[in-house]
Formats: sequence, C-alpha cells, structure tokens
Amino acid sequence: MYALAQLAMRGRLYAALVAAAFAWAAFALIQVPGAALLLLPLMPLLMYASAAVVGLTTLRNGPTEAGLVILGGGLAMAAGLLAAQIPVRHVLEVLFVFWVPTLVAGEVLRRRQDQGVAASAIAISATVVALLVLLLSGDPVVQLEAWLAKHWDEWRDMMRQSMPDAPQARMSVTPADVARAATHLMLSSWVFGVMMSMLLARWWHARMDNPGGFGREFKEFRLPRWVAFATVALMVLSFLVDGGLRTLTGALSQVGMLLFMVQGVAVAHGVVAIRSAHVGWLVAMYLMLLVLMPESLYAIALTGFFDHWLDYRKRAQRV
Repeated sequence: MYALAQLAMRGRLYAALVAAAFAWAAFALIQVPGAALLLLPLMPLLMYASAAVVGLTTLRNGPTEAGLVILGGGLAMAAGLLAAQIPVRHVLEVLFVFWVPTLVAGEVLRRRQDQGVAASAIAISATVVALLVLLLSGDPVVQLEAWLAKHWDEWRDMMRQSMPDAPQARMSVTPADVARAATHLMLSSWVFGVMMSMLLARWWHARMDNPGGFGREFKEFRLPRWVAFATVALMVLSFLVDGGLRTLTGALSQVGMLLFMVQGVAVAHGVVAIRSAHVGWLVAMYLMLLVLMPESLYAIALTGFFDHWLDYRKRAQRV
C-alpha cells in the first residue's frame, strides 16, 4: 500500500488514479457473488487508503492540488463504476464522506502541525454534518425506528429461537433503542474513518519526508481542552433534552469519547516511550481493547480525557 502512495506522489494524475482505484475496489469487492461477507471488512480499509491519498496530497502539496486530485479522481472513479455497472452515485458519497473531510483535516494538520488540533477539526465537521442532517431530514432516529418497527416482531422471534438462553434484558430492547444506538454508531464510524485516513496520510508523509516523525507526533497527541468541556456538556444535555436534540447531543458526545480514546492510546505509547518500557505493555493494551470491549474502550477514553488535568506523560518524565 505504501508503494502505491509513493506512486501517487509522482504527479497529479497518478494521485487521482490511485485514489480512484482504492475507492473503486471497495465498491467492486461487494459485487463479488457469494464473497461479500468475507470481503466486507476490506471495504473500509480501501476507503481509508483512498482518502489518505487525498490527505497525503494536501500535506505535501496543499489544498488546491488536493482539490484537483479530487476532481480527477472523481471522474476516473465514475468511469470505472460505469464500466463495472455500479451506480455512479457512489462517487458523490466518496467525495463528501471521505475525500473532502480528509482534505480539510489534512490542511489543518499541515498548517498547525498538531494531530490533536486536526482531530478537533474533524469533530467540528461532524457537528456541522449532524446539524445539517437534523435540519434537512429531521431526526434520523425517528425514521430508522419506523423502519425497524415494521420487522421488529419477526426479528425478535428469530433472536429468541437462536438464543433461547439470552438474558431477558437483551430481548426487551426496543426499536427506539436500536435506532438511537445505530445513529450514534454511524456518526462515530464516520469520524473514525476520517481520523484513520488522516493518520494514515500523516504516516505516509513522515515516511517520505521525515522518517520517525509520525511516531514522535502521535505520542504527543492531545486534543484542545475545549473538546473535553464540550463532551461533558453534550453528555449532560443528552439526558435533559428530547427528540432531535437528544439524538444530536448523544451522537456528538460519543464522537468526543472516540477522540479521547485515540488520545488515551497516544498516552500509552508516550508513557512507554518515555519510560523505555517493554513493548509488551502496548501489546497487552491492544489485547485488552479487543477482548474486554466495550469496557476497555471507555477505560482508554477516560485515560485520554483526564490526561488534560493529570498529564500522564509529564508525570512519567518526573519518575
């Protein structure tokens, strides 16, 4: 994949074609008969790589050049989708869901040289997107709940047959609960995707122009403090309001916790590096994240949140 990133940096046309190829491959994979479920995990990875090419172009050559790459990549992708008889509307999805947000985050990172500030720009973008969806389409939870309610009894009966020993509390979940959780997950997944694309672009950038620079920068990752106060305020508001505002504040508070999880991971990497500790501590952390979800995710997020006041990395230097 890094070899393709190097190829993309040979010129504007190469970058457009590589970005388009990654995105086209993501949609082509799910068209493979009988293999969609097996190949589905590759789709987001290819999308992240596609957006990372745009981010890399932004970091090295600026937003104007990245905009031209987006334009050329969109045309190339449209041609590829038409040839594969895949709906061309996916081009707009890729442009506005991945490429343009990564360009914005990449430009903030290029100017400020601070991954935490760039991540806060992604959070602001998420706020704008969520507000637009709420204003233009109404509360997405209500719409999704109405769709789920049509099939709910059938699905619940299937769940009871397949998991007869499941706790009653799990079976008492309502369509509204699922709709709200799904809405929060969609926004958080989008933010995670843009964040991963930006970090991948920065890693490629460092390998090309500043070997070792990505690791040093990530170990210093810290969100602006206002993100912490905003996250707490949004959490409190989500319990005090109803309707679309509850959806908005709940989804954005989850975005805040996601970004603090990234900061928590950065804290762990920073402390291990400062103390010259064994890499096994990091391996143990990642295993814990996988095995003990979701509790481990909240633990890491809280670590990142309280880092604003406890400054674990600074304390590690004193010991």
